[in-house]
Amino acid sequence: MTYSSCENAERELRQMIDVARERPAARWHFIDNSGNDAARLLEWAYGLVNVRVTELPNPGFAGACNVAAEVSDARWLLFLNPDVEVTADDLDLVLGHAGSNEDRTLAISMVTNGVRHAGVAMRHKVWFVDAVVGSSDRVIGPSGGAGLFPRKLFIEQGGFYEPLFAWGEDADLAWRLHRQGYECAVLDLGLPHQGGHSIAGSKASTQFKVQTLYRNRLIVARRNLRNAQFVAFACAYAVALPLLLPKNAKRASGGASVRGFLDGLRACASTRRLP
Repeated sequence: MTYSSCENAERELRQMIDVARERPAARWHFIDNSGNDAARLLEWAYGLVNVRVTELPNPGFAGACNVAAEVSDARWLLFLNPDVEVTADDLDLVLGHAGSNEDRTLAISMVTNGVRHAGVAMRHKVWFVDAVVGSSDRVIGPSGGAGLFPRKLFIEQGGFYEPLFAWGEDADLAWRLHRQGYECAVLDLGLPHQGGHSIAGSKASTQFKVQTLYRNRLIVARRNLRNAQFVAFACAYAVALPLLLPKNAKRASGGASVRGFLDGLRACASTRRLP
């Protein structure tokens, strides 16, 4: 999916098209909401039967991934952020790990701002983070930025929860799969990741991300915790909120964090825990 990404991640997107040429057996589907830049993607991919570009109004990362998954007839789905560098050899290694085990997902490591991470971890059993490679973080599922899913399993689970839009939809699915006993393997490729490009230099975009993420932490917890556990988490989150204000104030997002928390409480009133 491209989200204000074509200009900032042009090198990575061109590299993906090059990989599509080198590995015609893999099919690529770009969900593009970047307006006129979509024509550039089409130009790069001209003549490639294994590349598809779909233009949509911005459905969010969750909705965009679900669109691509629904129209695919492949056994495996590899989700990649548009700002991730991937080579044909990387793709071969990923597909080599797919195999026939369609009850297991695969988290692929990336390097973002010097930090090597792979998939999603839950700290204190409630706080989702990028799992840092070599740390005590336990990977419970793939990141949406670089993760492999059996398509059948992804569809059966309903895909990513679209009301989350972005920033937490992968954690929600990872948590659901983990609670059901599905394992997640890790492939440590260290794909270079140009993180944060879609909001860099934009105060409004930064505030939108902060507000959405603070909201989504509550929604994801509500969908995966029992009632008493969720109440305890929400109370602890409320206590921590003032402590996080200075950090967010530095990026002019103090108010956005509070609005996101309140949005989350309102959303949780009509959200129920999944089995």
